[in-house]
Parts: sequence; C-alpha cells; structure tokens
Amino acid sequence: GRLLRFLVALTVLGIGASLVVRTVRPFADQWPASVAKDRGVPGLVISKDTARSARARTMLHKIESWFDQDTFTATYADAADRGRLVTTFGVTRFAWSLDDHLDSALRKVTKDLQLTGVHEVDIGPPGGTARCGAGRTNGTAMVVCGWADHGSVGIVLFTNRSEAECSALMQTIRT
Repeated sequence: GRLLRFLVALTVLGIGASLVVRTVRPFADQWPASVAKDRGVPGLVISKDTARSARARTMLHKIESWFDQDTFTATYADAADRGRLVTTFGVTRFAWSLDDHLDSALRKVTKDLQLTGVHEVDIGPPGGTARCGAGRTNGTAMVVCGWADHGSVGIVLFTNRSEAECSALMQTIRT
C-alpha cells in the first residue's frame, strides 16, 4: 500500500513538473527579446533608400504600443539582385496571446498594404506564430509576412520573391 501510494504521488509530481516546464519553456526561450540592429542578414545588404526607410517607420508607428521595450526598422536589398527588396519593422514586447498580437499588427497595416490571403506559415525555432499573405503598395506586388512570439512582433515586406523564400528569409531575419 505505502509503496504504491508513494509511486503514484511521485508519478503525479513528475507529470505536473513536466507540464509546468512545457508551459514555461516558450516564454523563457523567447522573452525578453533583443534587437541586433547592427547585425547583417546573410545574402542581403542594407539599403540606404530613404523613402523605404521612412515608409518602414510609418508602418512601425501603426503597430507600436506603450508596452514595447524596443522597436526596429531595416531596409535591405538582395546582394545578387537589387530588385529583390526586403523591408522589416517590429517591436520587442512581452506577448501572452501570440495570435492576438500578430492579428492586431497585420490588421493595422492591411489597408496600407492591401493585404489579402493571409495564412499560417512555419515560424521555425524558437516557436511562436507566423503568417504570410499578398500585398501591394504604390503599384508594387509583394509578399507580406509577420510573426509573433513571446518577446517580439514583426512584419516583413518582400518584393520579387516566392512565398516559400519569404517565409524562410523571415525566419532568418527574426533570429
């Protein structure tokens, strides 16, 4: 009797500890987040296009909140093809409900970017949620992808790339 009760109690404690670790681990892996503004992105070069930089800051202002710890914007061009542009903007903040944070950010830029067809894509490590859709601005078609994890929310605009390329590149930029 005693040994069986001890083993049952030990099993229950082990299961409980495992559930706590699985619940807390994503928060510990993703928050707090930091922005490596001076770090490059493989295959991309920093763009000095002031109009695109200003547009990134305008889009950033749409998703900012007083909860943010830091913000970022960056504009890039593909090192091999300068017509393949990348613009990214976002914030670091503690995010509990990832879908709510990402949906809110995408909703705030939908009109400006004429965003349609938004759907889930692979976020990659260390987890979170990500979505991509089709967009258009100033007559230019683009892929718009966004992510949310427990430490950051970001959006990336891509021109002249397939969605699969965009999703993979977003993971690299996010890291």
